[in-house]
Amino acid sequence: MQELKKYFRILFYLKPYKWLVVLTLASSILVASSFAGVIGGVKPAADLFFGDFDLSTYQKLPFVNTKLGTELLTAVEALVKRDRGRALVLVAMGIVVLACVRAVFKFIQGYTGSYLANRLRMDVSLQLHDRVINQSLSFFSKEGVGNTISVFSYDVNLIHSGAKIIFDKIVLEPLNVAAGLIIAFLMNPKLAAIAAVGFPIIGYAVGRFGRQIKKNTRKSLKNRASILSLLQESLFGIKIIKSFVMENYERDRFEVENKRLLRNVMKAVRAHELMAPLTDVIAALGVGLFILLGGRDVLQGEMSTGDFVTFYVALGCILGPLRALSKAMGDVQTSLAGAARTFEFMDKLPEVKDAPGATAMPPIRGHVVFDNVSFAYDGMKNVIHNVSLEVNPGEVVALVGFSGAGKTTLINLLLRFYDVSEGDICIDGIDIREVAQASLRSQVGLVTQEIILFNDTVANNISFGRKDYSREQIISAAKAANAHEFIEDLPQGYDTVIGERGMLLSGGQRQRLAIARTVLKSPAIFVLDEATSSLDSKSESLIQEALTRLIKGRTTFIIAHRLSTIQNADKIVVLDDGCVEAIGPHEALYTSSPVYRSLYERQFLAPPESVVTPGT
Repeated sequence: MQELKKYFRILFYLKPYKWLVVLTLASSILVASSFAGVIGGVKPAADLFFGDFDLSTYQKLPFVNTKLGTELLTAVEALVKRDRGRALVLVAMGIVVLACVRAVFKFIQGYTGSYLANRLRMDVSLQLHDRVINQSLSFFSKEGVGNTISVFSYDVNLIHSGAKIIFDKIVLEPLNVAAGLIIAFLMNPKLAAIAAVGFPIIGYAVGRFGRQIKKNTRKSLKNRASILSLLQESLFGIKIIKSFVMENYERDRFEVENKRLLRNVMKAVRAHELMAPLTDVIAALGVGLFILLGGRDVLQGEMSTGDFVTFYVALGCILGPLRALSKAMGDVQTSLAGAARTFEFMDKLPEVKDAPGATAMPPIRGHVVFDNVSFAYDGMKNVIHNVSLEVNPGEVVALVGFSGAGKTTLINLLLRFYDVSEGDICIDGIDIREVAQASLRSQVGLVTQEIILFNDTVANNISFGRKDYSREQIISAAKAANAHEFIEDLPQGYDTVIGERGMLLSGGQRQRLAIARTVLKSPAIFVLDEATSSLDSKSESLIQEALTRLIKGRTTFIIAHRLSTIQNADKIVVLDDGCVEAIGPHEALYTSSPVYRSLYERQFLAPPESVVTPGT
């Protein structure tokens, strides 16, 4: 039942192209019909050649006993009596014409089938992309980037391959087999039944091997995902690998996973490759029985030479489609394994969803309240404990604390990348869970330490897919971010392609482009997540100058390890193990907060000049 559901789910994607599906199926039927005509033409040719031509034997064929069939049969009889040689030429020409007709419809069937399979792949990919791109952040933490990419790279392509096989083989080959069997049964029902006795055995073997193929293909797809993840880690961390001289270690990890892949792939291949030989052996037994019994009938005069040749040709023509069909069934099982993983990904629901009837967030003024907020990533152990915080419009708030204190988690909750476990987060008195996520995030500007740029032009990276920004607006945003000067020095200025992840630019230049992108968005709330922590002093100075100008009058949250960058904040919130340890200005916190004092002295090795320590 589950297998049928997968088939129907795949077929659902073809609903918009139903007329193309009909054309493909009609072409398949015509191909099989012409195939039957070619086989059927062998008998009159053989009878004419061996001198056994008897028109009365054709009267038992379908449609011949109709008025039109009788007239046609009479005309053929007159021609045969007048000139057997000419009749033989006409039969040969008929076979060639039928073969040409078959070739035409085979092209139509192959072309439309391939289009439908490729269209199916595109539609599945687009829907999968929509589902994945709209997932919550927790989805990517659990599934991993490598595993997600592998579903697009391998699993969706398996669906395409399976669809192509269905249109090219699963639909056509059973019709070809049926055409050959019909002719065989018309010739001699008893012999045809004996020859077909192995079909149930073939069906059982195909089903058994098919299950093995699907099982091991699913394992191999997981192996491919692991290999992709390993490769991604190695390439992104190549500097670390080389600095620690760990090339051999990475190679060993890569080799182990490839060996697992090879093992599972070969199990699937073994089952797949056994199908065709088994089909051949069983089919050969049927052909052997026919030759034995049919040859005896010919020798005893119970079967004509033409009937024997035609029957043998029909069985021979069944063998090829039967072999192709058994192999195709294995390929379909492989495809279903890919479909299963693809649909599993599609069916995962985002953990963070818009509430029913969620409204758009009104223009934000910037009053933010965390009210007794708690949060757990795994739903069990809280990493944020009862945090309460009020930020007035236009205030600059710095979040500080040791690693793991919960700074970034609070920002993730503010942007609703995750939903709070307890408590509320309100902006301008509105619970952020009551508004559409897009309307909230469109008014919040995020600049992180991890800069995300694309292999595109400078201008397109700043506008980030928005076509409604003019070049003047893009330049204005770049100037505000202190980026215009270095952009002008690039080979093509704003039309310069900056390479994958912006690798043709320095760290400071990439960061300024990211800030320019946020400036163009003109957010009501700024979030700076350690935006200058990895820059040199000159780049940091330029960026700090730009940020000071940009955040003026806007509610701003700053996460920074360098306390020198946040001493002028209106409010400093000290976090410790997910709790608010203290809130206040810089000087007051040094004396009242042990955590803040420890952070400060680790960086500066001395108290602030404005603070008088006991004993001095």
